[in-house]
Amino acid sequence: WRRDVLERVARLAPFASFDDAVPVVVDSALWWVAYGYFEAEAFPLARPVAGGDRDSVRYLRAGLVGAVNAASGDTRLYLAPGADALATAWARLLAPLIRPLDSVPPALRAQLPFPGRAFRAAAALVERWRADTTAWSGRPREPFEILAPPADGATEAPRVWMAQGFEAGSTLAALVAATMTPDGPQVLVWRPNPAARLPPALVGSPSTTAPGVPRLWNVAGGLFFEQALFRQPATGGPPTGIDTVFLSWREHRGQGRSVAAALRSLLASGGDAHGPADTALAARWRRAQQLAAQADAALAAGDLERFGQLYAQLKELLGLGRRKLAPAPERR
Repeated sequence: WRRDVLERVARLAPFASFDDAVPVVVDSALWWVAYGYFEAEAFPLARPVAGGDRDSVRYLRAGLVGAVNAASGDTRLYLAPGADALATAWARLLAPLIRPLDSVPPALRAQLPFPGRAFRAAAALVERWRADTTAWSGRPREPFEILAPPADGATEAPRVWMAQGFEAGSTLAALVAATMTPDGPQVLVWRPNPAARLPPALVGSPSTTAPGVPRLWNVAGGLFFEQALFRQPATGGPPTGIDTVFLSWREHRGQGRSVAAALRSLLASGGDAHGPADTALAARWRRAQQLAAQADAALAAGDLERFGQLYAQLKELLGLGRRKLAPAPERR
């Protein structure tokens, strides 16, 4: 009995290389879905590209969809949307082992994610487009998923998109987004003109908060940016909740304890005045200097209550938690 998802599908289709499986819930049943790729290191008139965390390839196509029921172990192979001639030939040869695309359950087909390796290869190709010597870097470093409407403005239900932004200096150079449509994979590239300025990198407080994955999107021709700051226990472990949500769209900024509160702040903002106060290490350091100066002035004036308030804010900003200002003397 082979319980590993990739091992099960690879035994049925050893001629394809399968990507990591992802969970998909279909009609209250959990399925593990993995794409099977056809690839080649040699292909006419094609420059090599990183094959999605693997060796460089000149040809890469997701041709199969492997699905394994998590409860029963039922294993199925389908032709993937947009399958190439090679995958189609294997399907004809091994019918009915490899089922045609129209036999994929509609609920499963509607939730098929975009092939991860194919997206990384496409993103690597986009990096070649830069027209100058300015280096591009991923923002965020790894692709993210976002639920968004179709790019053509159709009235269809929102789809799951895989996306990744690329920054050149402090501006957005390109946004690559891809989704799996009923007709096959769709990849779009947005290069804002003029270039859109990205918010500074979000930095959490040591041992108390941690930044989440930033997400970027093209909303009405303007850059929309979302990132959350999560509460993190000082002892480690998973986040315990959301501390602050930061949103930006064009020149508008908003932040709040929840997405709804941040959105209200964004809609009420008139510009950069509502930008997040804790987005960069330099900004946090300037704020710490201000609090220290105010606390020193309060202490010099003998206002111990005000000094205690400012000192508590300074400790929270620096992530000192409940540490004491000085060690307590030992009892004798």
